[in-house]
Amino acid sequence: MHLAKASIDITFLYQALLFIIMNYLDVLIIFRLAMKYFHQQFDPLYVIDEAKRYSFIGKRKTKKMKTKYAKCLPGTTTKEMFSEFIWDLLPVLTFEQLTILLASMGCQPLVKELKEVHRPGRIFCAKRYSTHLVAFHKNLKSLLDDNGFVDKVKALENLAMVARLKLARTVNLEARQNDANELSIVMWLRAQQFRDETQDQRMTLLNEMIAGLPNDIDNSLAHVIALTQTAVNFALLGRVEASLAVVQEVKQLVDSCDEQFAVSVACHDIQYVFRILYDKTKDKAYLDKVLEECDLGIQSLEQVIPDDRMLLERLFKLNMTQSLLSITPQLDVDDALPCSTVNMILAQSLTQQVRNQHFQGIEKRREFLYMFSVARLHELKNNIELAVEYATRAVAILEDGLYFANDLDRAESFLRRVYQKALPIEVV
Repeated sequence: MHLAKASIDITFLYQALLFIIMNYLDVLIIFRLAMKYFHQQFDPLYVIDEAKRYSFIGKRKTKKMKTKYAKCLPGTTTKEMFSEFIWDLLPVLTFEQLTILLASMGCQPLVKELKEVHRPGRIFCAKRYSTHLVAFHKNLKSLLDDNGFVDKVKALENLAMVARLKLARTVNLEARQNDANELSIVMWLRAQQFRDETQDQRMTLLNEMIAGLPNDIDNSLAHVIALTQTAVNFALLGRVEASLAVVQEVKQLVDSCDEQFAVSVACHDIQYVFRILYDKTKDKAYLDKVLEECDLGIQSLEQVIPDDRMLLERLFKLNMTQSLLSITPQLDVDDALPCSTVNMILAQSLTQQVRNQHFQGIEKRREFLYMFSVARLHELKNNIELAVEYATRAVAILEDGLYFANDLDRAESFLRRVYQKALPIEVV
């Protein structure tokens, strides 16, 4: 039995789907909603045959999927199998192909509504989210944040060289795409190492990355990285309008990019731009934009398995926390930035989420930022003893190995600040 015969409330489903689409969410979310109405009689082999019959998938993809789901028979399909099947099939379908498959499964009412809201030029099918690329970034970023390299910059230079050699020797187009995206991630992480140095170094790296791109693959991810880092540079130089103009350019590029990880990259760097602008201008509007971009960044990770998205989720949540608590990107506590009661409540909620949901396997860098943020939160709440305790923990983490050269100085400066508040007041 295929999906058309499964016990699904089609009327409710397509009305819910219509609501989702009108709010510009991916079609992947549609299928995740369908998971709630999953039925064991779903037949993945039927759907594979239909996709092959319409030439939506080739012989190799058909064989691979049939082999994988050969034992997934009606009556034995589990929710986990169904979910994995959707992950495998959805990224290769266009909007038109999706509607044809839905119609072949007897979901004509849903197809009708989808077509009515479909705007020409808008792609509703999910962006490709390369699980290999996400895992590659997570593993490399974790090593960096745990001080896994004696010399981070040198290690990334060597990895970039290896990635270029690998790309030059690879013939298969799909493999070349993966190699190029890996190189882009390495260069992105290299650029991040120059937080406290001159912007010239960052731009030299980005120009080097763009100059070495092959012409036979999709280079959207590399161009997103180059643009977002350019926006970061403009923000650091105080060129607010130029920075915002590049941010808009990035958003337009991301809309047309098939690789979903580019959305996560863009949100990461754009929120950093707004954090810098908030620090420089003291304009609360930029704080709101930081929160918005971090929230979008977290939403962009919904397709990723929990283990691989954990690092970026806690990164986004801690960046929000720091901005709410008037902690600048360079880890200075800026008393000129307002910190309202609402800010403190939101920051406390975020730190609790990190502690309860994202602390297992946390990287040293992220643990340090968590301790620093909690210390600042306790300072604002006038819990000075706890502020000293958490600030001491933050300093202790950095003593085992620095991430940026100035981090220890700033952490120790904050510890001295709260320690002074803890001292008894002398009576004259």
